[in-house]
Amino acid sequence: MMWRSLLRVAVASLASFVGGMLVDSVAAQDGEPICVMNVDGTGMREVARVPPRGVGSPDWSPDGKYIAFDAVGPSGWQDQRVFVVEVATGKITDLGRGGVPSFAPDGEHVALHNFYGNRPGGTMPGIWFASRDGSSAKFLIEDGSHPRFSHDGKLLA
Repeated sequence: MMWRSLLRVAVASLASFVGGMLVDSVAAQDGEPICVMNVDGTGMREVARVPPRGVGSPDWSPDGKYIAFDAVGPSGWQDQRVFVVEVATGKITDLGRGGVPSFAPDGEHVALHNFYGNRPGGTMPGIWFASRDGSSAKFLIEDGSHPRFSHDGKLLA
């Protein structure tokens, strides 16, 4: 991953890349666009737009079809949520509270660090394993943060 600065609305944002493509976001008054572009900065296009509230921690699915990211909620970082956007359509799925998402090698699941529990009123902070489509989530361990899968998907660090 690398830090990149854009001159529009001047912010520093976290970028991630896969298959020669970068993902980036820029804060703007009308929302924060999630953009993809070639590594050399050409071919930038907006994939989706979310409310302007701090987007970060992008992670591409292994097949390059989805991007998981976190965004600060309206009440601040205590309400941070994880989203998955389908690059081709811009469809956004909310996986619930949490941050620093990491796609599993199968591309169907996402590990995330959940600060306050996955569901409203949830009380189980820690590492969660969620389906990419948001249909299910499983609590894994209370301690830990910034989960990352091994290449074969057998281990989660």
